[in-house]
Amino acid sequence: MTGPEKKFFFNQPSQDEEALSNKMITKEKEPELEAQPSEVTDVIKNCCEFDNQINLISEAYHLVYGGPKNLLDESCNLTEIETPMENSVLHIAAWNGNDDIVALLIERAPKLLFKSNKNNDSVLHVAARNGRTIKRDEHKRLPLHYAASIGYLEGVELLLGICKCCTIKRDEYGYFPIHLASYGGHVEVVKKLLQYCPDPTEMLDTSHKRNILHIAANHGKYEIVCYILQSDIPEHQKLINQKDNNGDTPLHLAARSCHPTTVYYLVNQNNEKVNLNLVNKYNETALDIVNSLYEVEKSSLRQHLTWTALKSAGAKQSKDKNLNHAEESQQSEKESKEKEKASERYKDRLENLTIVSTLIVTASVASCLAVPGEADGAAHNLKHAMFQFFIIFITISLFSSISATIILFWATLGLTELVTFTLKIVMPLFGIALISLSLAFMAGLYTVISNLSWLANVFLVMTVIFIMVVVFLYILLFLPSSSTIKPLRYISHYPFLFLASRTESKTRQRNIPSE
Repeated sequence: MTGPEKKFFFNQPSQDEEALSNKMITKEKEPELEAQPSEVTDVIKNCCEFDNQINLISEAYHLVYGGPKNLLDESCNLTEIETPMENSVLHIAAWNGNDDIVALLIERAPKLLFKSNKNNDSVLHVAARNGRTIKRDEHKRLPLHYAASIGYLEGVELLLGICKCCTIKRDEYGYFPIHLASYGGHVEVVKKLLQYCPDPTEMLDTSHKRNILHIAANHGKYEIVCYILQSDIPEHQKLINQKDNNGDTPLHLAARSCHPTTVYYLVNQNNEKVNLNLVNKYNETALDIVNSLYEVEKSSLRQHLTWTALKSAGAKQSKDKNLNHAEESQQSEKESKEKEKASERYKDRLENLTIVSTLIVTASVASCLAVPGEADGAAHNLKHAMFQFFIIFITISLFSSISATIILFWATLGLTELVTFTLKIVMPLFGIALISLSLAFMAGLYTVISNLSWLANVFLVMTVIFIMVVVFLYILLFLPSSSTIKPLRYISHYPFLFLASRTESKTRQRNIPSE
């Protein structure tokens, strides 16, 4: 927030203290509030009989009336200077309307904004009481705009009590106070302002004709999105699929800005309210927008998660997207290049998977030939439970890896669709093979060392822990899933939100928009 913008948060000490200060400064005559610093200083010097209260008031008022030079003195601790009524220098400056001094004080000592006097009046209370609540700055913003933008609920309530019509005042960029609150993600302030907005669908900015949900979705403020989605008020529900002047819904904007958490809540929380397949004036659905940005090799995790959220919810592409001849040729060329890249990428992946499957088969066969605990290769532990588990797990591992190897041969036919299908089947088989091989190792070695119980038990506990870690890491390869199957979507819930929060944590900013 710039210096001029800050000046609206403040004003005036109590009238009792003003009177008290005047009486204490001089017994003969009450000085004008516009008294010069030299006059105040002379009075202070000449009135040696004043007590400590006089000195406190003198110092506070002298700093304000003395101008910026006094305030720039580094030896002066502005936060500790206050009058007997606990008014700070910022209270005094705001009471007298010294906007330049107010701005300088906030720059020097921002903590003064949150100090209250003995009457529990903040600087904003003082400003409101002095009639400065409907003054605008150079951006045509009211104090309510700024209180809403920083989520100052107490200030918003105070200002609304004085001027309810301020809720429908625009700034020079066409924003209402509720737009700035939505931009900042301040749910409680938005709730309060909505009480004074009978029809929020009419509260649109002037540049894009967007409502508060558009603004929240466009800037990734999913708290506001969740509140509107959970609301049963009909006027609030109309915001969900409302279009701006480009035909974009809040879902379109969240998808274009790649805010995965916001998109996820839009398509999953009361998703019967959200139309996933609405098109804008370019006949683009939200999925069309993400697909135009999404490239597997170059895309960020945010883009991938946004695409995953839409796909898992069943979002579809537009069937009749408007493209001119040049765009169609560019799109076809792009698709052909992507197929070539995909072919090369799949080729390398298939080669690596073939090597892995061969190694698993080799390890499984070697384990079958070398019976655990028997030097002669004969099985003398058939009645041992862990040996029986060893046989079962090693068999599963062997035939899972053999099946995966055979399926990989399908990909050699060169069909892209077949390659994709092959990978979908092979990856689960590899998981089964690797986990079964780990369990077979555990069961086989336990059979060998079972006579030494403490070592066998320690080994068993360690192995179980590591196998659980292996299972968890392998499952993460498939999560979050883009599948529309509900059980998979439920399983993907927390992994998705965790990854999304990590990708968005560095981008969540709450600055006031300037255009």
